[in-house]
Amino acid sequence: MRYALISDVHGNYPALCAVLEDANSANINKYIFIGDYYMCFPYSNQVIEKIRNYPNSYAVRGNEEDRIEMLSKKDKSTWTDGQFQALYWYYNEITSENRKYLKELPRSAVIDEHLHAAHWSSEFIGNVEMEKFSTSRLQQRFGDRTPTKEDIITVILEILDSDATFNKRLSELDDGVYIFGHSHIQWHKQYGNKFFINPGSCGFPIDFSGGAPYTILEIENGVVSVDERRIMYDEDKCVNDLLNSSLYMHEKVWNDIIIKEFKAHSEVLMHFLMFVEDYANKINDKIRPYTKQTWAEAYSAWQQL
Repeated sequence: MRYALISDVHGNYPALCAVLEDANSANINKYIFIGDYYMCFPYSNQVIEKIRNYPNSYAVRGNEEDRIEMLSKKDKSTWTDGQFQALYWYYNEITSENRKYLKELPRSAVIDEHLHAAHWSSEFIGNVEMEKFSTSRLQQRFGDRTPTKEDIITVILEILDSDATFNKRLSELDDGVYIFGHSHIQWHKQYGNKFFINPGSCGFPIDFSGGAPYTILEIENGVVSVDERRIMYDEDKCVNDLLNSSLYMHEKVWNDIIIKEFKAHSEVLMHFLMFVEDYANKINDKIRPYTKQTWAEAYSAWQQL
């Protein structure tokens, strides 16, 4: 049995199509989608409908799908802040049928025997991934040097081998394959008969490399093999489509940051959010989410750095 593992599309329909085209030529039997299907590019409905109707597929929800459920319970008249205007645009843009689909997705799934999928690695191994080898942590570790894939894997394995929480959770897990996303970093590791796979972010990788990563998992007669792939496609077209979209006209600050991060293939947004928090505190603005004025002024100040 061959599975295509696809995570964190983030509205990048061209990337998703490139990955599916490659997977279709690789004799895939089943497709597993691992959350975060919109937010970043203005093709949300195309992505959601493609996944919703894709044959022989399974899907779980991610944090972006949680946001849809959260917003569905909010009063739209309160959506006046600056910080989340892009999110509000996405909510209104996504069709009611697609919103319903996202809200009904499970948080985790067991697919066939001993094959577990969830968006967050914390469902299986605790918080070690996001706390110790997220992209921002890797940036701190490597400084101005852009790490290679080998550098990243070496760091990940060093951390996992020495992390007490991970090793405790590892000892408690049943044998099987554990699939997750969220960090936007492609990696995998085998410990005995336990396999951990993050296929990376198909639509928005921030593991210092471009393209559209996904992973092929093959299980044949109890033998597990993992094939990490990264498909090239027209990334510039995605950026241009975003710049020419009503999404960009609605909220430029968020999308400018997204474009910077997408082109850098590394963390930018978190650093900006930390700057905005510091900026707001300095001007004694305690309103959260940030007002439109503070959001825009902080971005102007950040650009001067």
